[in-house]
Amino acid sequence: MFLGLNEKAWAGINIVIYGKTPLLPMQLEQAIAQASPANEVRIDSFEDYDQAYDFCKAQKNIGFIFVCENAGEVLAADVFKQLGTHYESKGWPCFGVLLHEKEKTMMGYLSLQKNKNLIAYNSTQDLLDANKTYDTISEVWRAFVSNFESSVMPEKLQETLLSLAEPSLSADSYNFQNRISVLLTQNLNISWLEAVALKWQPVVTTLKKVNKKALVPNVALVQIAEMAAPHEKVKDLFNVINLKTNLSNRLATVIYLLDVARIENKLPEVLSRLKSQSRPGAPALLRHLVSAQENVLAIASDYSHSAVGEVG
Repeated sequence: MFLGLNEKAWAGINIVIYGKTPLLPMQLEQAIAQASPANEVRIDSFEDYDQAYDFCKAQKNIGFIFVCENAGEVLAADVFKQLGTHYESKGWPCFGVLLHEKEKTMMGYLSLQKNKNLIAYNSTQDLLDANKTYDTISEVWRAFVSNFESSVMPEKLQETLLSLAEPSLSADSYNFQNRISVLLTQNLNISWLEAVALKWQPVVTTLKKVNKKALVPNVALVQIAEMAAPHEKVKDLFNVINLKTNLSNRLATVIYLLDVARIENKLPEVLSRLKSQSRPGAPALLRHLVSAQENVLAIASDYSHSAVGEVG
């Protein structure tokens, strides 16, 4: 299972495919559904613009659009904007992918320049070829999460918040936790918004303790980070993994405790102990963490043992 293909990856967002080539939108829909059956119910395709527009207007949850270059007489970027305006009326950005059937064109590049929310320019074969669909959707999902994050939190704001969180949250700790988050979520049932929450909750959790005022203008970020708020009172990894709470909250706590173990030079010992407790029927998070232990240690080796503020 790769990012973007689990049943929660696109939670809260539906996807529209629009193009005028007969049967192509339906074929694209079927190809994506075959690669990701869990997302089949979230995808609709249209060859008629008015039908696509009315559908987006009625649903107001079409947050991602695949638009073919031959979308009509107007520039594809304009069609994308018109279809996405209904979702954006809720205050969230709509993103999309521009699709070409043969070769990339000047008109396609003009569309990319005109609308930065078109985050990729792919061939329809990248989706229709069963050997490519899986990886293409995964890459699209990663780009979607990254661009959503940048839209909600411009780069300058990210730099400012990271700076304000130091030294309670060192750069090493932030980077380690972020990389472990990416590693562990690749095969777990995490949504696009939870992926953003996992990345920024260490910063939000720290700022709540050392600089609450910095969070006042950033309500959206705080709300998102709450989706992955760590369990502050649980200090044992095995106990955290066995909690019956949301996966994102448990995962955030696991990642933090792994960082604490790294700083205390106990990470190999902690992972070894977890491995001894992994057996058939053990929680999926435990088995997944044990299978990834070599990669966890490899990531840890990239960072010095710098200080970090405790949760709780």
